[in-house]
Amino acid sequence: MAAFGGVVRAQREALIRRDEVLRDATRWDARGRPDHLLPHPELVAEVRSRLAAAGLWEDLRREGRVAYFLAQDDLEQDEAIAWHRRRPAIGGLMAVLGDERPGVGLRPDGLPDIDWIAIRLPDAKEQDAASAAIGRARQIARCPVTNTQYLAFTSADDYTDTHWWQEG
Repeated sequence: MAAFGGVVRAQREALIRRDEVLRDATRWDARGRPDHLLPHPELVAEVRSRLAAAGLWEDLRREGRVAYFLAQDDLEQDEAIAWHRRRPAIGGLMAVLGDERPGVGLRPDGLPDIDWIAIRLPDAKEQDAASAAIGRARQIARCPVTNTQYLAFTSADDYTDTHWWQEG
């Protein structure tokens, strides 16, 4: 009977941890995914271990909101590796899982979905040579071009059309 009680306690603990992970991932996502809200890799390893033992990890890792945990799969590596060096792996993971954020995928017609942000141009008395050089530019993309978007560009039928390219 004591063994059964241990199993129940472990399952209860895993369910609590699962709910905490979902809550923290939602908070992280809602706040713009800041690095300082990411969990410590050792904590991730412990939580993943508990969730896997309870049979909860596989379903949880498919949740787009918690996919960032997967970016820390290589827990043996030195923790001093800069965050920016993990970003390509995270981007690849998000592409596989289906990144639904605006500005990072493709539109239904297969063209890149660019999330444009309006830029406030200085009025005439605030302009200097650099700001005057941007001329009519009034928007900038919220996110850098993704691999998915670049592939759509290079796969276009007229990508190799020399009309669009200049020697430079």
